[in-house]
Amino acid sequence: RDDCLYDQVIWGLNLIDKTRPIICCEGIFDALFLDNSLAMLTSVKILRGYENSRVIYLLDNEPRNKEIVKIAENHANAGRTISILPEKYLEYGKDINDFVKKGIDVQQIQKDILLYSYSGPRAILEIHKWKKV
Repeated sequence: RDDCLYDQVIWGLNLIDKTRPIICCEGIFDALFLDNSLAMLTSVKILRGYENSRVIYLLDNEPRNKEIVKIAENHANAGRTISILPEKYLEYGKDINDFVKKGIDVQQIQKDILLYSYSGPRAILEIHKWKKV
């Protein structure tokens, strides 16, 4: 079930501000770099109890990974907001930790995550374009 015990495996929940956009990452290292973020420790689960907050799901930037693409599509089909980073990020790696190791400015990454966040039909369209990269 979606709700069993997974609310227990969230890193950083006590550090977020519900009044601001919340970036929901897969891993702790990614969340450590970003402001107002947390780590779900899995890409499949959803953040419960934050319906009035703007939660942005940030999956690993792996458009050729069928499992990641499917998870992104599931989030989008459920009406959740997801971030699809621009193609230029593919040359730096698959996640925030990789981007930072390659010297990308954390503030720029944070801005891009917010700027390239989509929901509804636009999210489906962006996923479709992203998975063909």
